[in-house]
Amino acid sequence: MKIAICTISTDSYWNKYPTLRNSIDNHFLTKYYVHNFVYTDALSSNAEVFHIRHLPSPLITLMKFDFLLQQQHVLRNFDLLYFVDGDCIVVDDIDEEIFPSDDQPIVATKHPWQSYNSEQYDTNPLSTAYVSDSGTNHYLQACFFGGYTHSVLNMATEISEMIKKDLKIRYIAKWFDESYMNKFLLDKPVKLLSPGYAYPDPEKWSSRPDVKPKIVHQNNFSLS
Repeated sequence: MKIAICTISTDSYWNKYPTLRNSIDNHFLTKYYVHNFVYTDALSSNAEVFHIRHLPSPLITLMKFDFLLQQQHVLRNFDLLYFVDGDCIVVDDIDEEIFPSDDQPIVATKHPWQSYNSEQYDTNPLSTAYVSDSGTNHYLQACFFGGYTHSVLNMATEISEMIKKDLKIRYIAKWFDESYMNKFLLDKPVKLLSPGYAYPDPEKWSSRPDVKPKIVHQNNFSLS
């Protein structure tokens, strides 16, 4: 089985990539062939590098699905495809528990703050990410997701179109790419991972000893 994992590391995030990459090599599906790809504006001739232009936040994260599609001719050579944010670190072994299945082809992570805030969905009816009633669905964190490559790229295609429609009316959904992903997956079969795969800074989330950290999301987001 061939597995690809992608991340975006432009501008100052390029300095974080060696730490993330080392953590992937040490902990991520180590029994399998895993190929790392990084989207960056850094000067490099490495075959694992996809060159993109740095965009200011939130555009650089908003366009992550577009970036996946730009290299789909490469990524479709892999059976499974995962995406991890550039400000994450894998801190514990990750194995087959993140594999998709025929009835759950997409794997996504429960958002750590869901139990504290029920207002994450975009409630603007003009947006393609609009959700009027999420029912009992789990709100998902977009820093780590994946699944069968064809399913992930099909999702990326539809989300990219959603984003383009919103940009035409000069609108970006409440939580950027995450809002669109949640809308797309709202009524679809998803394999849910625990918030441990999007674990916030342990010093700030020590109130959840029931959740085992697998991927720590440093969450250094800013609007600069």
